Amino acid sequence: VASNVVWATAIQLTSPLITNLGTSLSIPFSFLADYINPLSKNPSLDWKYVLGTLLILLSFIVVSAIEDQGGEGEEEGEKEGLKAASDVLELEKGIDTPLSPPSEPPE
Repeated sequence: VASNVVWATAIQLTSPLITNLGTSLSIPFSFLADYINPLSKNPSLDWKYVLGTLLILLSFIVVSAIEDQGGEGEEEGEKEGLKAASDVLELEKGIDTPLSPPSEPPE
């Protein structure tokens, strides 16, 4: 239960993408813990594990940097998104209303 609360809070503070990439960081950390742990039997340092770990870490760093750079224009993007959503709702309202006869007959 506590992990779900922390996860939901992280989504509110950052974004769903950063939060999910952050949770995927548990893979490299568990790999590192297995390798460092003296009680681990025959920890392997295969190149595939190292490559996968580096790719996960790199993806988290790149996406975090991209979202930090794009943070300044988020309000404008959110306003445009809300306007587009309200436009769609207005169109849907117009579709649901029955057609009314014209008030003046065409000439």
